[in-house]
Amino acid sequence: MSRRADSWVLALAIALGATVCWLPAWQAAARYHGGYSVAETAAYLLLPALAAVLLAGMAAALGARGRQLLCALLLLTALYLLHKFVRGLLPAAPALPPYAARTVIFLLCAASWLAAARLADAFWRKLAHGVIAAATLFALTPYALRMSNQAGAYPVFSLGSPYAQASPSRNTLAILLDETGPEFTAPLLKAAQDRQLRWASVVVPAAGADTINAIPAMLTGKRFDNVAPCGPSWLCSPTRSLDFGQLYAGRPDLDIVGFWHPYCAIRGLRYCRRIAGVFYPPPARSFLCSPPYLPALLNCRPAAGSRDAAVDRLLAAAYAAPFLKG
Repeated sequence: MSRRADSWVLALAIALGATVCWLPAWQAAARYHGGYSVAETAAYLLLPALAAVLLAGMAAALGARGRQLLCALLLLTALYLLHKFVRGLLPAAPALPPYAARTVIFLLCAASWLAAARLADAFWRKLAHGVIAAATLFALTPYALRMSNQAGAYPVFSLGSPYAQASPSRNTLAILLDETGPEFTAPLLKAAQDRQLRWASVVVPAAGADTINAIPAMLTGKRFDNVAPCGPSWLCSPTRSLDFGQLYAGRPDLDIVGFWHPYCAIRGLRYCRRIAGVFYPPPARSFLCSPPYLPALLNCRPAAGSRDAAVDRLLAAAYAAPFLKG
């Protein structure tokens, strides 16, 4: 294989290894949370190809130094992939102070640059092939889990569910507010008081570190730890998967209003409205905010007015529910 072809392989390995660790997860989460269409997310899957072209062109322009830079970047990419694989298998380590983390990164870059000047071409060729294989495996793992670990069917808010103790026995409207605070609940409670509706609240058992764990548990009465989006209505983990399309209403008079999760895929609901896209910035800005460390540098907060828009749409969806008309 010629040096030019070698450079293309190295550039492709770097591009795949650097992007595949966050790009598939971003694409799956964007589809699951209802922020963007398939076409909008698919457009950004061209990034690895563009990155490979730019890296290969840069290496060709810089000559021997460009080749050395490619090899150093490839070694850093391989170490990053190894870190991603091993991190999930080992106990969590304490975070390094910022100055220590910067020192470690600098030393790794220096060591990679020196190694790139000393190791043979055959080593870099094998490493590139290994990185391409590892990156592909990393990207396909959630979907392999989904195929090998089929989702079960569960009743949603059935009378026997331990997470349904706050639900009345008939004519139920569930408004799922995810991780919102009093600014969301206050307008809803005021609307209930204005309409002279009775309401009650109870504390339900904790069911995970995040709502992506807790809400499926509240719906089904089963724990879903370590799950991640792996499709428009799927959550996957090594031990249990959940397909919202496999869930079914445990009663005929259940209405659901919410956002972030694909509630309306649940079968047998009397009424459902999903408020989609309220907190999503434009696709380009969301994409730029998705790689590691960039949210700290960029303005990745929701757009101004998104909270008020979400409250208005939630109230409108709740007012349209059969619960308030029966």
